[in-house]
Amino acid sequence: MEIQMTQWYSERLGRDMPVKRYGQSGKPCLVIPSQNGKCHDFEGFGMVEACSPFIESGRLQLFCVDTIDEETWSCEWKNPRERIEQHERWMQYLMQEVTPFIEQHASDQKAMTLGCSMGAYHAGNIFFRFPDRFDACLCLSGLYDAASMLNGYMDDLVYLNSPCHCLKNLPADHPYMELYRHSKIFICVG
Repeated sequence: MEIQMTQWYSERLGRDMPVKRYGQSGKPCLVIPSQNGKCHDFEGFGMVEACSPFIESGRLQLFCVDTIDEETWSCEWKNPRERIEQHERWMQYLMQEVTPFIEQHASDQKAMTLGCSMGAYHAGNIFFRFPDRFDACLCLSGLYDAASMLNGYMDDLVYLNSPCHCLKNLPADHPYMELYRHSKIFICVG
């Protein structure tokens, strides 16, 4: 299996951020690790090995990233607005830096998102916010109410990053609804 470790300096986050890629062709998958996770966690928990038949046959490639949850969702002593602003910078890093990197290796197909626990929240949030860039998500045991993770705090950025809040208010004729209908959405709880 081909494994590529890449990193670059993110102006949005003010630091080097790594991306670990497994495979060289197939459906691109943005993998978000669990809370406070790093790009090597998916491999460390045996998930890359579990996916290896799909990766080695050229049907799947994984792009694993670091979270900055320790500065956002896990940083309970910090002001909620500062925390959600930092989370939004990470989202912009994913969309403006990581997603174009993935798309360079995507063979003209949209990527999917994948995550477990807090990673499931991230995977769902990214997918629901950007269905024009992703056509599938696999979310395993996540919570999707961002306000509950901030002790009830709500503002414009929390709302934007809270699928439980923003999806229920999305008009039935919104263009994203058609994109969702043509996507594969797996939200598993257990």
